[in-house]
Amino acid sequence: MTPASGVIPNVNPNDSIIVEPLCVVSEKTPEELSELLPSELKYLSADVLRICRENEVNAEFIAAVIRWERRTDLHNLFGWMTAEGKLKRFDSDLDCLEWVIPRFKRLYLDPDGRYYHGATVEGVSICYNDSDFWRAMIRQSMKGE
Repeated sequence: MTPASGVIPNVNPNDSIIVEPLCVVSEKTPEELSELLPSELKYLSADVLRICRENEVNAEFIAAVIRWERRTDLHNLFGWMTAEGKLKRFDSDLDCLEWVIPRFKRLYLDPDGRYYHGATVEGVSICYNDSDFWRAMIRQSMKGE
C-alpha cells in the first residue's frame, strides 16, 4: 500500500528493484528463504515463513532486517529496543520472532500503526532506520545479494 498521494518516498527512479508492499506474503519455500538468512540462523527459515504468513508480513523483508539488525547474544534479531532505549533481550530466537513480527506488522505496516509511512522499505525506514545505507542493504538482501 502506498501513501494516499500514490508516491513512494525516497525511491530512486533508476533503482532496478520493483517495490512491493511489505505485507505481500512470500511464496518462497523454507529452503529458498534460508538463503536470505545469515548462516547461523538458517534453521529459522520455516518459523520465519510461518509467522510471516500468520501476520501477512513479507518474509524476504524480515530476513533482510534480521541480516542487518541481529544481536545474536541477546536473541534479538531485529535490534528491537526497550522503552528505556536499551536492546531488548529475548529468551530464544523463536521467542523474538513470535514477539516482534506481529508488533512490526501492527506498528509499521498497518495504515493505523504508530510508525506507518507506507508498507515499503522506504516507508518503514522513516521511523525504523532512516538511512540510505540501510534502505540499500535491505533491498539488496531481499534480492539475495
